[in-house]
Amino acid sequence: MELNTKIETLCKELQLPMLNEHHHTLSNQTAKEGWKYSEYFYENLKLEADNRASRSRATLTKMAGFPTIKTLEQFVPQGQATRISILQLE
Repeated sequence: MELNTKIETLCKELQLPMLNEHHHTLSNQTAKEGWKYSEYFYENLKLEADNRASRSRATLTKMAGFPTIKTLEQFVPQGQATRISILQLE
């Protein structure tokens, strides 16, 4: 089994999607720029942490019931103004 395949398999088992997605790019960058192992490891961990924080914020926002998109119709009470009348004001 090729090393990249083994890494991808372990990433899936350990639920590390960002490492799975970016390990090849980061390892190439590491080789080109001569990073230390700890720098490579840090960048991988940072990608995972940022991804988890982003997903957590999205999940918590969704659970809170906050609307994701606001349109003009949502701000103007029905019957008071229409989209056409507002566009005519411009």
